Order: sequence, then structure tokens, then C-alpha cells
Amino acid sequence: MKAMELVGSEFSQVLASYHESWLPARVLVKEALAKRFDVDPSGQIMLLDNGCPWKSHLFSLEKELSTEADPINIK
Repeated sequence: MKAMELVGSEFSQVLASYHESWLPARVLVKEALAKRFDVDPSGQIMLLDNGCPWKSHLFSLEKELSTEADPINIK
């Protein structure tokens, strides 16, 4: 019973984190990605006004919206 309570509690915490933080962050990242040319003409700099879990959202949105940037050639 204690193990079930522990697993149930951990599941609830993870689910709450996804619901309260991770999922809403997608909207913030999508908005920042759309405004990236306002931040820098190259479009390679994106500004997030608030801290949020952004990395996985950015990679999936780049593929979804076909906005994957070309690598920068630094000499």
C-alpha cells in the first residue's frame, strides 16, 4: 500500500508539472519563435521573457514549422 501511495504521489507531481509548466511553455516558445526576427535580423536569437522549459518545445516547433536555421559559418 505504501508503494502504491508513493507511486501515486510521484505520478501526481509529474502530471501537475506537465500541466502547470511544461505544456503552457509551448505557447511561450511558439510566440518567441514567431518574434525572433524582431529581436535580431538573422532570426537566430530568440528572446523568452520568462524562464520556462523551452528546449524540447523549440526543437519540435522548428521541425513542425520548418524554421530550422542553417548553421553559422564562423571563420
